[in-house]
Amino acid sequence: MKNLLLFIILTGFATALYSQDSGYTDMKEAIDGVEISYKIVHEVASDVTSPAELRLKFKNTNDYAVNITFQLGYSSGMAPDTEGEVMSICINKNANKMGKIDGLNFEFPEEHARYLEIHKAKWNFLTFEVEEVEKCLGNGASKN
Repeated sequence: MKNLLLFIILTGFATALYSQDSGYTDMKEAIDGVEISYKIVHEVASDVTSPAELRLKFKNTNDYAVNITFQLGYSSGMAPDTEGEVMSICINKNANKMGKIDGLNFEFPEEHARYLEIHKAKWNFLTFEVEEVEKCLGNGASKN
């Protein structure tokens, strides 16, 4: 009975991790050894009325840890452009950080979210800086 329960828990955990990693099919150009992919989803996958989110995945292909400092910008062409907060995240060598698990999920501002369904809302990096560091101390993304 204990083994069955353990199996169910581990299977659920593995499924959650796999689903977190799946769907990052849209790519941006790599910057200083950091591959950038993303997906736009609803916060609650089964609820299309839940807020739209941008989820990022950063993969550090360098042979050293890096600290990434970035800021997002959003535009729909109809609503005023919006600047996100400046964020930082540290990624160990040959590792990645992604989505909700690592704090790389960003809700689109309400005035831009409604344009996502027809893919007119746009986002970009206003800043994206990669700095070599000795090792990472923190876990997820943090606001600066």
